[in-house]
Amino acid sequence: MKKFLIPLATALIVAVLIFAGCAKPAPAPAPPPGPANPYEGLAIKPDGTPYKFGTTYLFLGCDPMVNFEGIMRSLLTRAGGEVTSFDANSSVEAQIGFIEDLIAAGKTDALLMHAVDEKMLAPVVDKASDAGIDVYPFDIAVYSDKIISFVFHDFNSHTGTPGSNVVGQFFVDKAEAENREIHIFECWGDRAYDSSIARHDGFRAPIDQCPLITVMESADTYWSPDTTASYVIDAFTAHPELGGLYTHGGEIAGGVEGLRTVGRLLPLDDPNHVVVCSNDTDPTIVEAMDDGFVDGIGSHGPWDLGDGSVKVALWHTCLGKTVPKEFPIPMFVITPANIDVPGSMYGNFVAYPRMPAGQWDLWPVLDMAELGLETPHK
Repeated sequence: MKKFLIPLATALIVAVLIFAGCAKPAPAPAPPPGPANPYEGLAIKPDGTPYKFGTTYLFLGCDPMVNFEGIMRSLLTRAGGEVTSFDANSSVEAQIGFIEDLIAAGKTDALLMHAVDEKMLAPVVDKASDAGIDVYPFDIAVYSDKIISFVFHDFNSHTGTPGSNVVGQFFVDKAEAENREIHIFECWGDRAYDSSIARHDGFRAPIDQCPLITVMESADTYWSPDTTASYVIDAFTAHPELGGLYTHGGEIAGGVEGLRTVGRLLPLDDPNHVVVCSNDTDPTIVEAMDDGFVDGIGSHGPWDLGDGSVKVALWHTCLGKTVPKEFPIPMFVITPANIDVPGSMYGNFVAYPRMPAGQWDLWPVLDMAELGLETPHK
């Protein structure tokens, strides 16, 4: 399979991505009215000074990660805390340096982190814990015994919580209901990440039990939409029998535009329609669902993980309560039937692009009581 496009095709991808980025999104439903700020004052110490939080992210180069940063900062500041945020831009050395600086400054109470590397961050996390900083990884694990709590989507369901298996089962149900073979193109994130391997393993668990489905795997996309678009164009051009697309993460935007480029982003009832279901929600795939081209979207996204991570940090660091060492949040599949049903994800919409873009202070606090994680309160 070719990995590089001729210049004309590359120019076409750029043009398509620019056009897609400039397209006017479908008007979002109004968010449900939220209660008064339940976090007010929670991150203020008895002496009147704010708790100080550090947050760091693998990279802020895609829409889900921008919203991770935005909603977590909003929730922590609504509680009265102060937040120092850092984009590691995929550099483990830069992320280690940021944490070392927090330790040296001696003023940080808690660190919420999206790790660049599960293993290489462990020593500095141990050091931060020893310095009195409560550490809360989210989405991507850190293999340290000294973390306080890890909030995540359990992609390979090692805890028994639904993960990427629900996306795999979605394809299986489709194939069995229509009694047809589906050849799926799976776009890998990065095989060096245990998180990417888990997204593969969870997806394949039901798929490998279904004789109607075969899977072709890509080389690593490194979570890049541009690289994903290139792989999709090459694969669907060389293998017209492909009829399904699954991507590991936020690179799904490139997958959608790759299908559009080769003329395979087609309505659901078209005989050449490609069944699309990814792990991630982002505006591109939500817009494609609104336009009638996408079948399903895995519920992996920043809102529930960001909200849950802030909850455990407020409960433990600010209120002194014990929290679970691991807190998996169940995944499910978003479809045209449930995407606009108010209250279908912990009291609110299932897809974060339905909320006011960039106006995170208007996003309500999610109600996760059904998962055993109550909203913190005094």
